[in-house]
Amino acid sequence: MLEIVIDYDERMNSLDLEDFEHLETLMEDVLPRGARAVLLRGEGRSFCTGRNLKGMRPDEDILASVTLINRVLLAWRALPVPTVAAVQGQCLGAGVGLALLADLTIVASDARIASPFAQLGAVADCGFHAVVTERLGEAVTKDMILTGRALSGQELADRGLVARSVDGDVAGAAREIAATLAEGPTLAFAASLDLVDGVVDGDTVEVSIGREALAQDAASRTHDYAAGLRAFLERTSPRFVGR
Repeated sequence: MLEIVIDYDERMNSLDLEDFEHLETLMEDVLPRGARAVLLRGEGRSFCTGRNLKGMRPDEDILASVTLINRVLLAWRALPVPTVAAVQGQCLGAGVGLALLADLTIVASDARIASPFAQLGAVADCGFHAVVTERLGEAVTKDMILTGRALSGQELADRGLVARSVDGDVAGAAREIAATLAEGPTLAFAASLDLVDGVVDGDTVEVSIGREALAQDAASRTHDYAAGLRAFLERTSPRFVGR
């Protein structure tokens, strides 16, 4: 398991463009390093409060900057191993994208996710419109954008925006989950996650069920499938290796 830590507590874990470039490099290294799951977390008071506005230049090419950040977010979403985000404290801006585009988002019950862009005269970005609207609906998304309303971790879990909320050590809980996933059949996980993303992106039942059949056929030729079937028949615990 690879653990990526955002550790800029003095600035509420806001990120400069160089930090996003570093995240992109880390994501490119996930498979070469043999990681079978990735945990992303923030150190200190917050998970991530988005772009470090103090690091912005007056003459900055905003489109180029947002394009870089979006590239990182989409690379995070597309990683072919299970990804887990552990969210505590404030989660704003690009932090929302990093949190919600993980395969599993584990939040502290008192965490706060919000869109602060109205105060800046700016437009919510980093996937906010698509992901939040898809999971919470039009009314709540517009409320968050227009009024800056924050949702607590408990409310996020109750509404289905995140996988679950926990009291206490959210990083520890998320780390335990990520470690368990890393020991699982990660090729099968990758296929299933791709199928879920396909449904989100518009696959019909007919398309999805056909893709499932092809994915199952491919899985049946893997080491992990043979190990899992053998363990089931022998009533033992399987040992998956990710191939």
